[in-house]
Amino acid sequence: MGTRLASQNDLDLSSFTKKLKLPYKPDLEQYDTGAILRVKLRNFMSYSLTEFHFGPKMNLIIGPNGTGKSTFVCAVCIGLAGKLDFLGKSSMNVDQFIKSGEKEASIELELKAAEQFETVTVEREFVRRGKTSWYINKKPSNEVQVKKLLKDYNIQLDNLCQFLPQDRVARFASLKPEELLKEIERLYKNGELLEQHNKLIELYSLRQEKIKALADIDFQLTSLREKRESLEERAQQYHEYQRLEKELQRHETLRPYVELSTKKHAREELKQEAEEMSEKIREFDQKILPMKEKLQQFHRNLGSTETRINEYTSTKEKYTEELEQSLEAIKEINSEIQKLNDQRLSLATDLETHRKKWQQLSEELDTMTHKLDSLEILSKEETQELRDRRTSIQDKLLEEQEPIDGLETDKRALMRINEQLENRIKTSESSLKSKDRLLVLDSQRFGNIIKAVKLLRENRKKMKLEYFEPPIISLTVTDAKYGPALERSIRFQNQCAFTVRNNEDYQNLAYFLYEKNPDIGRNIGIRTLSENFNFQPRIHREEIKKYTFDGYLVDFVEGPREVIQMVCENDRIHNIPVSHRDIDASIKDALSYKIRNENFPMSEFIAGEAYYSFNRSNYGSKQVTANIRGFSANRISIFSGGLPDDKRLEIQHQIDECRHKISINNQTLENLVQKIKEKQGMLKDLVKERDELTAKISRQTRAEKDREKYVTHIETFKDRMRVEKKAINKIKHKEIDGTASKLVTKIGKLEKKKIEIYERIEPTISMICELDEKLLDAQIFAIQENNKFSTIESLNESILTTREEMLEKRKELRDAYVKAKEEYTQALKDYKALLETFSDEDRSELEKLVAELQERNSLTEEGLNAEISRIKSQMRLRRNGAGADSLKRLEEVEKEIQQYEQKLPEFDVDVGILDRQIQDLVSIWRPKLDSVIQTIAKDFSENMKAVASAGDVQLDSESENFSEWKLKILVSFRDSHALMQLNAAQQSGGEKSATTAVFLNSLQGLTNTPFRVVDEINQGMDSKNERLIHELIVRKSCAGRGSQYFLITPKLLTNLYYGTGMRVHCILAGRWCPDYEDTVEFLEMGLTDKYF
Repeated sequence: MGTRLASQNDLDLSSFTKKLKLPYKPDLEQYDTGAILRVKLRNFMSYSLTEFHFGPKMNLIIGPNGTGKSTFVCAVCIGLAGKLDFLGKSSMNVDQFIKSGEKEASIELELKAAEQFETVTVEREFVRRGKTSWYINKKPSNEVQVKKLLKDYNIQLDNLCQFLPQDRVARFASLKPEELLKEIERLYKNGELLEQHNKLIELYSLRQEKIKALADIDFQLTSLREKRESLEERAQQYHEYQRLEKELQRHETLRPYVELSTKKHAREELKQEAEEMSEKIREFDQKILPMKEKLQQFHRNLGSTETRINEYTSTKEKYTEELEQSLEAIKEINSEIQKLNDQRLSLATDLETHRKKWQQLSEELDTMTHKLDSLEILSKEETQELRDRRTSIQDKLLEEQEPIDGLETDKRALMRINEQLENRIKTSESSLKSKDRLLVLDSQRFGNIIKAVKLLRENRKKMKLEYFEPPIISLTVTDAKYGPALERSIRFQNQCAFTVRNNEDYQNLAYFLYEKNPDIGRNIGIRTLSENFNFQPRIHREEIKKYTFDGYLVDFVEGPREVIQMVCENDRIHNIPVSHRDIDASIKDALSYKIRNENFPMSEFIAGEAYYSFNRSNYGSKQVTANIRGFSANRISIFSGGLPDDKRLEIQHQIDECRHKISINNQTLENLVQKIKEKQGMLKDLVKERDELTAKISRQTRAEKDREKYVTHIETFKDRMRVEKKAINKIKHKEIDGTASKLVTKIGKLEKKKIEIYERIEPTISMICELDEKLLDAQIFAIQENNKFSTIESLNESILTTREEMLEKRKELRDAYVKAKEEYTQALKDYKALLETFSDEDRSELEKLVAELQERNSLTEEGLNAEISRIKSQMRLRRNGAGADSLKRLEEVEKEIQQYEQKLPEFDVDVGILDRQIQDLVSIWRPKLDSVIQTIAKDFSENMKAVASAGDVQLDSESENFSEWKLKILVSFRDSHALMQLNAAQQSGGEKSATTAVFLNSLQGLTNTPFRVVDEINQGMDSKNERLIHELIVRKSCAGRGSQYFLITPKLLTNLYYGTGMRVHCILAGRWCPDYEDTVEFLEMGLTDKYF
């Protein structure tokens, strides 16, 4: 306000005294909503009772140290429900703000209300070690309502840009760039930028969670699908087992019918065989009838011949005596006759041989018959009972085996998991050794890039794609010490971008990524190379080496030329000089000077662990500002070809974790193996009984085979004996007929010779010879007839034996038929009773099964048994490892897969929605933020020229994570120094105070906060800067409409600038102060507007 003296005006004491007694009424139209009009303190800190009246613009509060200037700041914070931490006094409590010796205190603040000519009072009364009472417009209220009022008025006591107490000035300079950005956003309008920023952070965090959840779901689905394949196979086996079980039941149900059919068929066969046998006997009798008649004729002929022989013999005996004289002559003939008789004896020897052979065969037959009789063969029913018992035990074993199979399945599942873990370990160990950068990239940060590269590698030849992989995969540094510098110089978007030579390659790759695979390719960048790019730097290499640089950054990069060109085009690494050691400060100053004043064609360089960039402003005098960004040169860069230590530790941790899981699984496997052994031990008795039954069945099977063998041998022996018998009969026949006749003929000749001799002798001999001839003829005839008779009689005996056998066979058949008939009648009766229990559906099923078996010619007991054995065999094969539990587990796995598959599209949609929400929100938030920062930067840069060398405010938005976005305050207090970021360590206390004051002043008019409080911001400033900054603050706050400003300072320099609308509040304290009274005259005693 302008300075006025009482002596310069005529003073009307009467009106003046009257005016002093009236309460002060400010012009409410000059105040913004939420501005502080009045503060009344009672027993608060050093004040017993006082009242402040503030102007709508600049309020300068001055006074010596200790008089109570900052008490106002404390009163505003505590009276408006602020935390003590906002004052930098978090170690205190509210009781400590009550005046010493008093029990209670109160703070009353009168604020401009939202209505045009209204105000609102907020009062807080607090009692030592008691509770706090709140009042709004003299009515009881609470802290929640007070805070709601503050929010409506956009009063942000926790924002250092609005409320900066003395003890928090240093904290402002220490604010992290991320925090500073949020404080600025909070000031804009009603904090909508901060809300949008926080929403973006929340959306990004949620998006990352969704992406991670997608990866987890994908892993779970892979595992569950493998498990489902195993369970589906077992479930299919179980379904097949159930089908076979029903089929077995149907076949078993058919057994009585098949047995009845078999009995009927056997009965018919027996009847037919018996009738056929009777017919054979009749035919046989007809065939042997002529032989019987012939045998009788031979018998009559033999009787007649025998009579004649007897007559001849009697006559011959009469002449025998007469032959004695001729005996000597006849001896020789008789000798020859004897030889012939010896030949006949040889025939008898052959006959003996065959008889012995027949005897031997007879003995062997008896031995074999004895062996056959000694066999212990069970009946079919007993054998089937053994088989049924063994099947029952086997089924029981299978039932008991099912839990074991379940444990075996769990065991195999654990083994598969262990195998997967082993594969992960191998993959991780390979990534520790592999030179393929894709294996060592962080899947959280580069997950989409990894998927895109893998997808493109699989489809490159098929789709005929021409591209170069991103720099993070294809580029390396020749020396690891340049890796961090290269990583710092290439923007993240370009690190992850693919490179193509021309527009055609771009169209092909873009179609594949953005159209065919949008889920993976939507956030992938593609860079197209320009034609005739010049790799030559703006400054010759020899020139930059004079400044102790090692060379240009591109000189230390290896990889495809096209990728290097892309990085050069987009990030200018061919024009960035680099030195892995820090260069001398004088060289930096010289470079900075040449860049600022001589248009030296260098916009950035790297020295040690700092990246220096120079930017020419687009506003005002277009000054050049320097930005220094630090980075760690000792860490392992992604471009260094090796894994970062943290990534190596992470991979090693994953390996250790996998091994730990394998160890746990192995312990579980041991437990499972033990359980399996225990359960198998419980089955030993059943296994033993099953094996014993199997042994019995095997012995019975061998016995049946032996019986068949013995029966075969017996039949063979009988056949051979019949052969020998025939041979004996044949020899006998030869004696009678063939050979014997020839020998007799020879003998007859010899006899003729004797007759001749006899003819030479006496007629008696002739007579004897005649008689001998007659006798011989009769004998020969008798022999012939006898041989014929013997042959026919032998044949007749054989025929009779055969007929007896046929009669016996017919009797057996007739007996068997009668028995089969009885069995069939009983079986038919039982089957009819069984059919009564069947439903129509069962009968229909049986009819279909009968038709199927008839079609396959298997409707017999043997065929049915074979079918049942086949079904049981298939059941045993399918029962192993399968059971109802498999269906339940398969259902659970299917349910889990369905749940995950239902979630998968949801998460994909959620990620897409989040991407769109982020893009939509960024499109609204970013332009406003850029506009605010540009406004602040312009004002800050212009004002810093008066206080220091230069200044700038920049938004660091390189990170895709919105929580890492930063607002950087850059300052330079010397012409030869580049701009550097404001921080607690680099600048002095005065420099920090000056920068803070200028920065806060740049916010004036930008925000709609009702008031701003800055306490002793001038600490450490020299008098020149203090005057300059004071003028800047006053001019800004008093120019036009803006936030109410409270500037607290302990000293008042001479020659300060005072603007119109500025109000100065002098804090006076001491023993000479008058006693306080709660009256208008006392409380408004220092209000100068009442005196003029």
